[in-house]
Amino acid sequence: MSNPPCTILFRNTMRVHDGHVGEFNAAITRAVDFTRGHGPQLMVDVFFAADQMLAHSFQLYGEPDQGILDALADSTGGTDIPITPHPRVAGFVR
Repeated sequence: MSNPPCTILFRNTMRVHDGHVGEFNAAITRAVDFTRGHGPQLMVDVFFAADQMLAHSFQLYGEPDQGILDALADSTGGTDIPITPHPRVAGFVR
């Protein structure tokens, strides 16, 4: 019996340094535009909390294949943070 479908919601927090907000916004816009055309994500949203100088990104992936899992593991910068998908119990994606 195969596992039921699962999704991955990837949350990333990025610190933005003083004087680099404009550069950061431009780089994030380019990255999201590229991902929209070429990435496997179903959804990408990036928010900037100016009072904390932190940006938060959320990326939603459908049922991941090994390539997506490997790419997510590579994105942790060699910190050996485990990426463990779990089957969905309930929910929906529009």
